[in-house]
Amino acid sequence: RYVPDVKMMAILRDPVQRAYSDYLMHVRDAINFGEVSSLYEQAKFKSNTSFTIRKGFYYEPVKYFFEKFGRDRVKIYLYDDLCRDSGALMQDIYRYIGVDDRFIADTSKKAQQAAVPKNIFLNKLLKKKNPLRSAIASALKLITTEKMR
Repeated sequence: RYVPDVKMMAILRDPVQRAYSDYLMHVRDAINFGEVSSLYEQAKFKSNTSFTIRKGFYYEPVKYFFEKFGRDRVKIYLYDDLCRDSGALMQDIYRYIGVDDRFIADTSKKAQQAAVPKNIFLNKLLKKKNPLRSAIASALKLITTEKMR
């Protein structure tokens, strides 16, 4: 109704790879699954009702958008294709949305790559609240200007 000619797209990732990447993100952010998960959460995970697992169930959301907007308004891409040839995928997206496909975007930079930290101790020290981190933060506030923070 508001944008009748809207064109949407989704890039879908292999659900297992997506869940593993989600796990690595939690490791990077120093979230300990043993501390966070209760027996209830573990049961949810095993029964596929965990949000981490359900994020990889694409059928219902894709079906909803196809039904609401039509298949011609929703384009589905695969994450593997983005990794394999991001330039070709971007050119296809440009054609799909009606933009000049001769434009070449710099797709060499990757953001938010999930990986296990090189130094887990240092990562936990910097990410989790602890007395040493609080002391360092307080000291930095004293020696830095507000603009620098």
